[in-house]
Amino acid sequence: MPDDSATKAYRQLPVDVIGDSDFGHFQVKGNWQQDASSLQWLQQTQQVMILTSTQGQGWGVDFSSFSFQTVVGQSQLTLSNFPTINVLRIDGTYESPNSAKVKNMAYLEWHMSDGHIRVIYVIAPSQALLNLIIATIGETYQSQ
Repeated sequence: MPDDSATKAYRQLPVDVIGDSDFGHFQVKGNWQQDASSLQWLQQTQQVMILTSTQGQGWGVDFSSFSFQTVVGQSQLTLSNFPTINVLRIDGTYESPNSAKVKNMAYLEWHMSDGHIRVIYVIAPSQALLNLIIATIGETYQSQ
């Protein structure tokens, strides 16, 4: 998908590393702020939100507050640093309850070799920007 204006602006931002010691870390661009009460990361310049979560073996994942408005596709993604781990990717749209604004959303889930599940939600204003952020996560994710 070709760059749009939000994606072009995003490419010009400096690199930031987000995550934590439990989830792992990955690179994104821009100045990211973590919500103090959750593992939500916000980047105000492009209006992007990333939520990370780690679930223990057998616990499953349930974030009903981030439900898709519509689901438009499902695919697999590979993590460059973990080539044997397949990442489930589900794409769709999300309507913000605060603004009734529809954005693009992707859900990523993978199982680490220790049985723990990693989950990421990415919400962005355009599909091109969403794709770029997810590609960067796939290329830079480190478990420690």
